[in-house]
Amino acid sequence: MTRTCILHIGLSKTGSSSIQRTLHRYDDGRLAYARIRDPNHSSPLFQIFCSDPARRDRPFLNWRTPADQAAVAKRHAAAFDREMTRPRDVIFSAEGICGKLTADEIGDMAARLRRHFDRVRVIAYLRPYRNACASAWQQNVKMGENRFVLPRPAFRGRLQPFIRHFGKDSVEMRPFDRAALINGDVIDDFAALIGIDPAGLRRQTVNESVSLEALSIVYAHNRFAVHPGSRAERRMSRIALVQDLADFGTQRFGFDPALVDAACKHHRADLDWASRLLGVDMAGTCPAVERPIGTEAELLALAARHRAAAEAHVRSRRASGPAVRAAQPGGVAAVPDGWSGRAAASMLGWAGRGRRAISRLAKRAVAR
Repeated sequence: MTRTCILHIGLSKTGSSSIQRTLHRYDDGRLAYARIRDPNHSSPLFQIFCSDPARRDRPFLNWRTPADQAAVAKRHAAAFDREMTRPRDVIFSAEGICGKLTADEIGDMAARLRRHFDRVRVIAYLRPYRNACASAWQQNVKMGENRFVLPRPAFRGRLQPFIRHFGKDSVEMRPFDRAALINGDVIDDFAALIGIDPAGLRRQTVNESVSLEALSIVYAHNRFAVHPGSRAERRMSRIALVQDLADFGTQRFGFDPALVDAACKHHRADLDWASRLLGVDMAGTCPAVERPIGTEAELLALAARHRAAAEAHVRSRRASGPAVRAAQPGGVAAVPDGWSGRAAASMLGWAGRGRRAISRLAKRAVAR
């Protein structure tokens, strides 16, 4: 039997979560989505192929004991081994391994997959930089970013190791652009690439963006909040805050185009590399927003302006809703009842230096 492995590697902010949740548990007898815990295979594949124990385990020891982490890694490895021998073509989807696994580790992955599959197809969607910049930075803030620094495109750094070890002909790159996608939809496009009829899929489209007002609060929280607990508790409190602010505010976040233009100029060589491969301009166009943000001071001024309303919103949510549930690489954990309510003062009060810094920066912000 000839077997094919499909390795979907994102990239980030190209609808990967929607693809993963739609195809999770898919099995038509010929092609199956790999059964490795969650729909997103990034964490399992990273733990399986990362050769540096310190780098491999550090992110997870914030909420697991070393023994628990070892047991989880063992389960991931066993599940991966089962997928290697299933009489099916297999789909893995792991956008999180790009830029995290080294070139040598990606080489080890390629060698291992080729031992079990006759063909390996690596599929990557690339979103033009200006189109993705604000969305990518918003995601970073939700994960704890506390610096007002635009993300790098890093197309070449993330993709070159796959081209080198899997072969250029095995790496299929497509622009993430509605005009280029089949039916303007990434799920339809991916399904067509791998030979699935999209009409039979139970679609789960994921939109994880938050408003400009909510983002300003989360960013100020990352910069200034006082965290009395452990690193794991700080992470949980941030996740709870993001979830509680999911329906707070109405404005869409976007960077000032002049700021992104400067970043494009700085990363021109990387953008040109991706543009040559795909045959389209990977610099892209900044989405139009009502209030583009050009400085950290502007963002923190918004946080100061909306702090009281955000605190009231968080308290109301925690008083009326069920316990917030936060996804973790090791499973799903409940945030204790009242956590967000108790945390509102420390998260949104930004005691001491936080209050003073926000007040100072807000006064310097350009009135808009």
